[in-house]
Amino acid sequence: MNARRRVVALFTAVATVLLAYVAISTRRANPDVSEAVIRLNACVTADGGYRAECVQLMWDDAVSDGYLPTFVAAMERFVADHPVFEIPCHDQAHTAGIRAYERGGDPRTLVLEGASSLSVRDNGFLHGVLGALGRSSEGTEAVPVLLATCEQLPAPADFDCAHAFGHAVWSATRDVLDAAAVCSNYAKQEKKNSCMLGVMMTVLSPRHDPAEVPLFDSIDEAFVAYSGMCAESAALFGDEWLIQCFSMLGEAAVAEKVRENGTPLDDPALSAAALEIVLGGAVSPCAALPTAQVEPCRMAVYRAAIRQILWGSRTTVDALTAVCGTETALANDPDVCTRVLEKLPIPSDRVSSP
Repeated sequence: MNARRRVVALFTAVATVLLAYVAISTRRANPDVSEAVIRLNACVTADGGYRAECVQLMWDDAVSDGYLPTFVAAMERFVADHPVFEIPCHDQAHTAGIRAYERGGDPRTLVLEGASSLSVRDNGFLHGVLGALGRSSEGTEAVPVLLATCEQLPAPADFDCAHAFGHAVWSATRDVLDAAAVCSNYAKQEKKNSCMLGVMMTVLSPRHDPAEVPLFDSIDEAFVAYSGMCAESAALFGDEWLIQCFSMLGEAAVAEKVRENGTPLDDPALSAAALEIVLGGAVSPCAALPTAQVEPCRMAVYRAAIRQILWGSRTTVDALTAVCGTETALANDPDVCTRVLEKLPIPSDRVSSP
């Protein structure tokens, strides 16, 4: 009887090991694009949302198991089927990039294999990889080398990479003029701006990247110090850059007021009164800035509000009309609001994505 039990126990142990091996093999088998899409679709919840931890696990598996390009293609198809996940999925991509680098991945390979040629999720994976690189001990030496890698990517991924490169530049330099000097190595002004936008977005961390150390205790404090950084970099990049620079502060200011008031601007039931509260609170600190910065600051806030309204699938005309029809916009030179998208256009592939 004892011998029989030993045989049963041995068989059970072997079977358990085999089943575990099969489960691991099945999970780790490198899928093709269609199979990866099926796995991603399994992350979608019954109420139309998605399980972030499920998507995160798939990103991490794709990196560790060596099928990153396949997974990026699958994610492009997944987001095409579920456009509302475009920006939320950015967070998991960003985290995956950080983890990939911290686990010893070669940053150049990760950038080339992890880039989406369709710019899906704003190429958050690149943001994570390059941001982690910038914070590392090798950041100062390695960051400039990665600029050439970004230039190897096709458009629009090359612009996303330039933006992600800016995250790394700030983490490596921690000085706005030094960062501007590095971003100036791009030949095209548009890419210089994209790089500096990455710098300035990281300045406003940790909302963008929890791994970064915040420079400001509040958005009110940021308005004063950040505006000085925009002025410094504009001395090198020109006055047109000043408008671009403030766009990051506008996004942060509107997001802060939305959090304070609990009024998401993409809600189809958004009332004019609720929009007024958010917009008025976000734009009011602009009045205290130097005269040359007041208009760029207001434009940035208006654009951020328009962009958030567009997440609710309303048209650009509807969003522009809603924002520019507020008492806040009408009181602060209405022409500034109506011209905002001429100065700070929103790419057509971003307008319906949160």
